[in-house]
Amino acid sequence: MAVALLALTCLASRALAYDYGFDPAKVQQAGFYWELAQDPVYHPVGGTYEYIVDYYDDGYTVSATTNELWGFENNNIVNMDTNVDWLGGSSDRIVMQCRDWFAVTGKTMRPPSWDPNSDDVWDLTGETWAIDNPWHLPSEYVVGMFTFHTDTVYDSGDTYNARVITEDMIPVNNFWLTSNPSGLVFTVRILSTDEYKLGDITWTPADNQNPMNVLGRWPGGGDSKWDFDGDGDIDAEDAKILCQNMGGDPGTYDVNNDGSVDAADLVELVENYVYWSDGVNDGYGTVMGDFNLDGVVNATDLGILSTNYGQAAPPAGWGWIDGNANCDNFINATDLGILSTYFGQSAPTTASPIPEPATISLLGLGAVAAAWKKKRR
Repeated sequence: MAVALLALTCLASRALAYDYGFDPAKVQQAGFYWELAQDPVYHPVGGTYEYIVDYYDDGYTVSATTNELWGFENNNIVNMDTNVDWLGGSSDRIVMQCRDWFAVTGKTMRPPSWDPNSDDVWDLTGETWAIDNPWHLPSEYVVGMFTFHTDTVYDSGDTYNARVITEDMIPVNNFWLTSNPSGLVFTVRILSTDEYKLGDITWTPADNQNPMNVLGRWPGGGDSKWDFDGDGDIDAEDAKILCQNMGGDPGTYDVNNDGSVDAADLVELVENYVYWSDGVNDGYGTVMGDFNLDGVVNATDLGILSTNYGQAAPPAGWGWIDGNANCDNFINATDLGILSTYFGQSAPTTASPIPEPATISLLGLGAVAAAWKKKRR
């Protein structure tokens, strides 16, 4: 059954992958971080959700390391193997994974291997268990590390490293550092009948009980690195916090990864990460000027801007939800210009009605006139 489901729920498009590469600013604990290689994908045939989890290392990790993934309900993972031979021993409950170079050394490895006789491709010949790896090329993985098993541990009486486990866990065991590379080490592919959201899946270094979220655009909040207030989603409050930290620490606030924190990071956050909903449809990433985050820039957003146009900022400052579209703490013609540029546009997949673009000139003039009258009183 699991094999059939695995075949039916095969590949997701590489176009969905983030292709981030190693980012030292994302390191969370002990030189590591975990991150989704793509948004979770639902496969209607088989009813499974596909999670592609990358492991990154900063190159200073000691040998014989274990990391642990927490939160997956292991009984509901369908791409398991049984009686797998791992370097002379067999084990059940293996989660198939794909990773780099050491499968060509003659060791018994279950992930798809790199073909040294070809140019940067995976060799899946004759391996019924193998999975393609459209998320990363072999050259994207660092040389010098390998893993050899991902046994799954269950909370129903299992122990691991002399600990009684009270939550399902996937330990990724025994990888060695033969040089000091930093970058992508391996990828774990998990097909589950469960849907998980931001904060559901965490990781720890071995025996470290301080869990960290697996990064990536999880449903219910986008990339957890940009959830600045830690409330489980990325919304107008996170945009406001970003605006309050213009020129701040790039390691914390550089959303577009260009080495500085400026208005371009707000654009990146709004267009790719904030959660929007119109009550029927929802998604991640909307258009500039969508102040109420309903997935469309329309008269409602213009009304928000008009209400605050030209007014003195409150003690807490103007935020995205107030119509401050460029982080300058003023609501003025610049913000109106941004809204005008995007008026009538909508976030991808939204089905909200789109106002006629011709109304923007009249509505915009009305907003400016109303604001001017307020200032004259």
